[in-house]
Amino acid sequence: AMGGTGAANGKATTTVPDKAALCDGGTRTTAGSAVRFRLGDPIITVTHDGINYTGYGDFADGWNAAVGNDNNENTAVKIFADWTATYESSHSTSLGSGVGFYDGTNQAGSICVPEGKYITLDLNGFTIDRNLNEPCSDYGGWVIANLGTLTIRDSGTGGTITGGYTGKIVTGSKSGGGIYNAGTLTLSGGTITKNADGKRGGGVYNAGTFTMTGGEICANLAATGEGGYTCGGGVYNAENANFTMTGGEISGNYSCDTTKKDGGGVYNAGTFYVGGTAKITGNFSKATYDYNYKTVSGGETDNVYLPSNAVIACLAGTSALTSGASIGVTTADTPVTGTPVAVTGSNSADYSG
Repeated sequence: AMGGTGAANGKATTTVPDKAALCDGGTRTTAGSAVRFRLGDPIITVTHDGINYTGYGDFADGWNAAVGNDNNENTAVKIFADWTATYESSHSTSLGSGVGFYDGTNQAGSICVPEGKYITLDLNGFTIDRNLNEPCSDYGGWVIANLGTLTIRDSGTGGTITGGYTGKIVTGSKSGGGIYNAGTLTLSGGTITKNADGKRGGGVYNAGTFTMTGGEICANLAATGEGGYTCGGGVYNAENANFTMTGGEISGNYSCDTTKKDGGGVYNAGTFYVGGTAKITGNFSKATYDYNYKTVSGGETDNVYLPSNAVIACLAGTSALTSGASIGVTTADTPVTGTPVAVTGSNSADYSG
């Protein structure tokens, strides 16, 4: 199976004496010695125990192996090149095919973590690009669909998830431009950027449990010129979903429903906890999207939007908001004298007004 572009061939397995990740070019430094080996210049490596690594010259082969029968809570994937989707037809691209690209209903072209599977993905400073310049005409234009347990980290500099574009309203369509999450998702590093969705969640659509401890969600867009209600340029946290943010930044995202504020940064219809150094600033709603030129302009500051009866809760103790944290909140129900919008949590007295 071919899985996007990348220059390397072949695969091999090696056992190394510690649990550190592979270095570029197959060189590994251990305590007191350097061990040299060749893996046919792998562009993706997989380990199921942190000791034995298999290198692959094809992204799809590696990812399918990662979610295969040997998958367990220790399974980790690291990429060593940019992974760019290839064009299949008009308005459609694919990052690969096989069990690791099946979202439970279709071969969606996106990277998938199936239900019951575990992956720790290290971007390693590289980019995963769904490579969509138009709304995907098929089921979903996400970069990643997570139905299992996925942790995203970046041991390098500049690792990104980009190019997702879900916009066509078709039967069974789901929301989310960059990542669709119906499982357990953790973002500790890397940047989710320049993804778009025609309705909800330009960066991330969360229908499960999402924990953000680091990384960035920036320059994503909800609205692709189809009209109608759109919300959550950076993150859409769905009803009955849980989103906890203790670090990282959500900034520079846009929602383009020109009639109302609806969460340029985060639209929260579920449970939303904030703490630590979380920053949600510089996001806009009521912006104007030009479908022909793919540009966005205007808008009003709108970082976190709470519809009626929705709540944002501050964590307490060692997870409480710290100096430097910054979160702007817009509410559906306008606060008036004597009836402020409550911020819940054991340290809410510090934040309620």
